[in-house]
Amino acid sequence: LLQAAYRGVKRGNPRALVIGGATSGVDLHFVRRILRAGAASSLDRVSVHPYSFGWLPEDARLVQELRGLSRELRRRGVDGRLWVTEIGP
Repeated sequence: LLQAAYRGVKRGNPRALVIGGATSGVDLHFVRRILRAGAASSLDRVSVHPYSFGWLPEDARLVQELRGLSRELRRRGVDGRLWVTEIGP
């Protein structure tokens, strides 16, 4: 579905960005799964919503989680595509 949607979006507007992932929290397991399934070729950016779920950001380890996700994206050849699209407690 993502691949078909990506092609359709790009046909309609080649400059449009297709942003996906949109995990609640930094769900590295989910992002790994979608990348293994081929999502990297159908996403211009990978988004996360790294909510701290009421924890202080430093206690929730948000920086460490985002760095880990960024390393995973680089490892899979999608460096520079991580977007934090929502954040909050």
